[in-house]
Amino acid sequence: MAIPKKLVGFSVSVDGRGYLGLADIELPDLELNTEDHESGGLAVGVKVPVGGMALLDTKLTLYGYEPAVLKLFGVVSGRQTQITARGSMKGDEGETPVLVQMRGLFYQASLGGWKAKEGGTMEGTINCRYYQLKIGGEVMIEIDAENMVRMVGGVDQLAETRANLGV
Repeated sequence: MAIPKKLVGFSVSVDGRGYLGLADIELPDLELNTEDHESGGLAVGVKVPVGGMALLDTKLTLYGYEPAVLKLFGVVSGRQTQITARGSMKGDEGETPVLVQMRGLFYQASLGGWKAKEGGTMEGTINCRYYQLKIGGEVMIEIDAENMVRMVGGVDQLAETRANLGV
């Protein structure tokens, strides 16, 4: 029987500045845009991909107000906020590195409530225009919104679409 690998530690950096022990992150959900389809001859309705994906939003929680991160809020003049999450998954056969690299627009910030001896937590949401997931050094998923690329397991799922569009 195999024992599942568990995340035993992680670090987060924002624009190259590390927040080890000071941050939590919620990675974006990966979801294709689909529509439901039912017609004669189908036993049940099915989801049909209609192109694109749902927004790739990542949520970052920092334990303390971080001026360097707050200064990135809303910066849009051709510059995107870089987020890097590094983790280590441990199982019976050792540890495996996990790397997630993202960049995008830091569009939502919440400084939370204040209460004596509590608070000071900052939350931010970044809409990712680029997302890459590596496990054990192998690229599993790479999404580049601006260049219309969606690589999954080494297969560019949008190559044919780009060719058909002449891009």
